[in-house]
Amino acid sequence: MLNKLRRKRHEKKKIIAAMMSAAMLFSVVTPYLPAQAEERNAVLQETDAEAERETINFNTDWHYYKVDAAGADQAAFSDAGWVYVNLPHSTDFYDADNKDAYLGISWYRKDFTPDPSLEGKELLLTFEAAMQKAEVYLNGEKIMTHEGGYSPFVIDLTGLVNYGETNVIAVKIDSSPNTNFAPGKTNPDFQYWGGIYGEAYLTVKDPVHITDAVEADTTAGGGVFITAPEVGTESAVVKVKTQVENLSGEEQNVTLRTEILNEDGTEAASQESTEEIGSAEASDFTHVLTVDDPRLWSTYTPELYTVRTTVYVDGVKKDSVDTTYGIRKVEWKRDGLYVNDVLTKVNGANLHSETYMVGNAMTESAIYAEVKQFKENGFDFVRMSHYPHVQAFYDACDKYGVMVLECASGWQYFNNTDAFKNSTYEELRTTIRSHRNHPSIMAWETSLNESNYNAALAKEMNRIAKEEYPTDGVSYAWTAGCIQWDAWDIGLGILLISSAASGIPRSI
Repeated sequence: MLNKLRRKRHEKKKIIAAMMSAAMLFSVVTPYLPAQAEERNAVLQETDAEAERETINFNTDWHYYKVDAAGADQAAFSDAGWVYVNLPHSTDFYDADNKDAYLGISWYRKDFTPDPSLEGKELLLTFEAAMQKAEVYLNGEKIMTHEGGYSPFVIDLTGLVNYGETNVIAVKIDSSPNTNFAPGKTNPDFQYWGGIYGEAYLTVKDPVHITDAVEADTTAGGGVFITAPEVGTESAVVKVKTQVENLSGEEQNVTLRTEILNEDGTEAASQESTEEIGSAEASDFTHVLTVDDPRLWSTYTPELYTVRTTVYVDGVKKDSVDTTYGIRKVEWKRDGLYVNDVLTKVNGANLHSETYMVGNAMTESAIYAEVKQFKENGFDFVRMSHYPHVQAFYDACDKYGVMVLECASGWQYFNNTDAFKNSTYEELRTTIRSHRNHPSIMAWETSLNESNYNAALAKEMNRIAKEEYPTDGVSYAWTAGCIQWDAWDIGLGILLISSAASGIPRSI
């Protein structure tokens, strides 16, 4: 199924590139702005001088209906009586009198009008998280089914939207536990909550652009991938691999410039190179840069750089991406965790992504406040229990110097079926591609928490982690897990409770 989806995506991009080529033969019409959507489309416009990518907030103006609604996938459906909500959104407000999550179907609908000036750009719609199964419709046509409540998904809307007209996105959410994908357990001792609880945004890019790491679906690639193969106090080597795609309809002479910028914006290192990229093709640029007297990231000194990657075509700027990055070296040894060759004693705790009243639909400011409070109260290591969290958690951990044990979705359940295992593998790939540039991540917990999974799954999860994050000098994907200890770099301690009661090993 995945191979079929990848082929369809590649075929679609070839068609788009061909359309772009054909469009060059015709004059460009003057863009207009529909009067009835003037304010909204003031945001959804882009000028044609030097093409900058634009990230458009897609969190506002949703209509929500709790329970199923026949025909809600269709554009003409009336949602006038639905509740008005913004994302992130939970299916309920939770308190002591209403503490059980709603496990069932909900619907979200949103109207939007892309300005004609966006035609010919690449449009990617990102949902950071939706619990647990999401079916996405555009103008009545299903364009995506995503399974898994803890991983982001990206939808290529290029060529699908109607420019200058009202378009309708409808999302059917089923928050019920599903044994076909992790966690899978029907009654965990935490809440699944529900809803589109992550942020949503639309990314507008020039046809010649840096790809999205999730949407590109490239092993150990796509987007921007940063490693630090050599780390020392006097100098460090930083390697930046960037995937650039050309959907312009013709071969392009592409220059990529990579800059490592200090906190004050001054340049610490830079490099550029030029390649010819064919139509509907993508190319990887690899730049190796030396940073003198680097400011190293650690829990005590969470020093961060900005890695700026910029695309030029024949000298004209087409795209640019800023990635926050911390230079550090991580080693796990028998006597503990070493960061930058310093034995680092830590105090840690498990942390669920949830808060009073709104479940896991936490705003970015609330997430930053929680991580800051976590650090100020003496904790400097967090286990992202028991699933990947939304992006803001890792950004905050980078900023405040909180070290992270990243977790795969898992909770006292394993289903030895192809559907469950393949979904678990795919989530792991997506998680690593999304979070691999975060200096706060000390290791990847690639086991299923407190679950009696088999050796085959353990070995495959470890193999995927190493494949998605190949060893590059001292940059290494440390893996951790409980049971099947020989599969991981780090064995997590467990306490074996009464097997007669549960048969499940408990993490400590």
